[in-house]
Amino acid sequence: LDPVTTYARLAAEYQAPVMRGPFNLEARRAAGFSEIELAALGQSRPN
Repeated sequence: LDPVTTYARLAAEYQAPVMRGPFNLEARRAAGFSEIELAALGQSRPN
């Protein structure tokens, strides 16, 4: 399973609330978040 695609599908299916920032991007990078995942954080709905 592709984690980015799967998260976007499940978030839409279950009408997950939109995450609001600010986000500690450096800490998320250190935790292993990809740049695609970080970009999705700032969007109204993940792609």
